[in-house]
Amino acid sequence: MYEFGARPCTDKEIHVSIHSGGHMVGPERYMETVAALQPDMYVTLCDEVPADSKPKRVSTSVRRTTAWLDTCLQLHARYQQPQPQQGQEQQQPLQRGQQRGQLKAAQRQKQRQQQLERERERQQQQGQQQQPQQPQEEATEAAATAALQQQQQASANGAADGVAEDGVGEGPLSGSLVFAALGGGALPAERQRAAAAVAGKEGVAGYALCGLGTGESPSARPALIAASLAGLEASSSSPTAPVAASTSPASSSSLQLLSSLPVFAAGVGGSPEEVLQAVAAGVDLLDCSFVAQVTAAGYALTFPLRPPPDWQPQTSADASAVEAAAAVESSSGPLTLTSAAQPATTASSPDGSDETKINLWSTSYRLDTAPLLPGCGCSACRQHTRAYLHHLLQAHEMLADVLLEAHNTSHMQAFVQAIREAIAEGQLQRYQQWFASLRSGPVLPPAGPPRKGKRRALGPPGSPAPSAEAEGAVEVEEGAGGDSHAKGSGGAVALGGDAVMAEAADVGAVAAAKWVRV
Repeated sequence: MYEFGARPCTDKEIHVSIHSGGHMVGPERYMETVAALQPDMYVTLCDEVPADSKPKRVSTSVRRTTAWLDTCLQLHARYQQPQPQQGQEQQQPLQRGQQRGQLKAAQRQKQRQQQLERERERQQQQGQQQQPQQPQEEATEAAATAALQQQQQASANGAADGVAEDGVGEGPLSGSLVFAALGGGALPAERQRAAAAVAGKEGVAGYALCGLGTGESPSARPALIAASLAGLEASSSSPTAPVAASTSPASSSSLQLLSSLPVFAAGVGGSPEEVLQAVAAGVDLLDCSFVAQVTAAGYALTFPLRPPPDWQPQTSADASAVEAAAAVESSSGPLTLTSAAQPATTASSPDGSDETKINLWSTSYRLDTAPLLPGCGCSACRQHTRAYLHHLLQAHEMLADVLLEAHNTSHMQAFVQAIREAIAEGQLQRYQQWFASLRSGPVLPPAGPPRKGKRRALGPPGSPAPSAEAEGAVEVEEGAGGDSHAKGSGGAVALGGDAVMAEAADVGAVAAAKWVRV
């Protein structure tokens, strides 16, 4: 619901673009649509603005959203009660049907009487004194019509009695929950002000953080969520009447209710890291578009869900080793090296696969008979293989998207279950650190058998090989595991000819690092 320049929003309605075009929607029309849908929960009308909006526009959106919340709550209470117009509209077709039935019965009875009169006239003309008997069908139909009218009258009386006894609970929104919309754009102060204006309103079952994922930096998102939650907590902890609040039990119960209300955030589920970040910031409910994105691209999620029992967070010693390796890398020029403590992006293949997902479009899976993720209990992994999914994608079969979405949805649900378990155990921070370390795993070693023996480092392409007596000569020796070790005091180092070049001032400073050919 953003302004694209067609028609600007006003204090009464906003301009929305849907499949049928642009429409101006106000609180009344919005609530009519919600009442027609009869949802389990819904968010009140919000004037959402992008993250790059000016402060004046953001302030206006907060004022409009707060005013529309009051209107939506009033209309919600009205739609919770039985609608008299709706009842009359339901009774009118019944009355019209009864009238049509009575009219048709009268016409049939008249036709039968006419037939009887014509039959009597014909019998009199023929001189036969036969008295025609009334058919039994007429009596049976009249009895059925009377029984139907009695049943309809009884059902109408019962419905009227039920409405009179129940009252609230018969409306279209009788069981729906209202989530108050909290705006504020990318300004923490405006988000806190919006939350303070909404907190404590009666009839609100939760809060919805709107306007996220509209251009703000992911690193700034936790601060925006924290600002909204701080506004709710500040309003609940600082009542206007401290004496009355301390003596009234209803006030304390309202504070407990406010703290237990769920918080919903839309537009923050673009990746597992964003989901975990939002949960750590205090979000209870959120939508996730990540499953649809990876499914459309042909990926199957494979990232681990729980840390190993012996995993420990990064220590200060590891941090110092990382800084030393970074300093050596900056002083030695382009260098490909990894360490157990060095944060680097997870290695990915040219087809986009990495340790968190696999690309089933790749031809490397055309003969792979393994499941999408060994140990997964979803239907796609239990009944199908990677080769079959690769075939379905290559054939552009719709079943490929169905199976991939089933697996990815199941994997994300297991991921959220793991987060709930970490929260219950009080290990959410540790779980977050471990999950972040998945993106900083070591680069995979080069494929192929390791070379044996000893070789001497070579210079740049086209240059003669340096002699062993040259100053700064360095030898490279490979062990049985394929690891390369540098010998010497410094100078130019090249691994595998022209594969990797490095200018190292002190090879001993990077002895802990692992040299990897690329």
